[in-house]
Amino acid sequence: WEIAFQLKRVEELAKPLYLREEELVQEKKKLAADAQRLKNALEAARKDTDDLREELETMLSVTHKHWDTSRITGTPQRFLTEYLKVRMAEQLAEKEAQIAQDKDRYNELVVQARQRERMIRQVRRELEPLTRGMAVKTKRDRIVRLRNRVRLEKWASTTIQRHFRGHRLRQALFSWYRDYWTEVNDDTTGDTYFYNTWSEEVRWTRPLEMTLLPHKAVPPPDRWREDFDDERGVPIYINDANGETTYDRPPEMDYD
Repeated sequence: WEIAFQLKRVEELAKPLYLREEELVQEKKKLAADAQRLKNALEAARKDTDDLREELETMLSVTHKHWDTSRITGTPQRFLTEYLKVRMAEQLAEKEAQIAQDKDRYNELVVQARQRERMIRQVRRELEPLTRGMAVKTKRDRIVRLRNRVRLEKWASTTIQRHFRGHRLRQALFSWYRDYWTEVNDDTTGDTYFYNTWSEEVRWTRPLEMTLLPHKAVPPPDRWREDFDDERGVPIYINDANGETTYDRPPEMDYD
């Protein structure tokens, strides 16, 4: 639809050129038709002139007093040979002059038709950047825009997933009851579920806390333990009894 919209806009801008192109095409067709009709007439006139010349030459080579011909009235009649020689010579000169004039007119029509063809090509060259060039440019710009949008969407999706995973990871790392998950088998159904002894939460899928820290054992109450904050890159100290966290080493750990 983008290409169609742009082409419609281009057609409005290029309307004068389209009108000019159509005008030139019609002029060329008329000139070509006139030239073809004149060419056919010339061929017929040349044949008739050749026949007239041949008849005149034959009449000049004989000594008959009379000669039968249809050249004067259009129907066969008998005329004096001397009279016919003059009239047929005049006809031959007139026909040759008319043929020469028609030939010049035919050549002029051919030249004019070629001029119209050149003008049509010029108009179409002017239309080229506005039509096909615009279509190519629109396709190219659309491809670039779609590619950039796909890249942006992929980047946004990746960023959102990264932030979500980071949030979920931090949530699992700094959960007060992260080390209180246990795996339990349901005696009734035989299914496995996971139970948190601190929060009494039940899950049917393995908690992330157990995946991240399977080696951690449940620490005794009221005891501090040392962990590591990946986001800040520093140690962090967590009291599993009350959920308190600090980046300063508690004195109690020095007394243990």
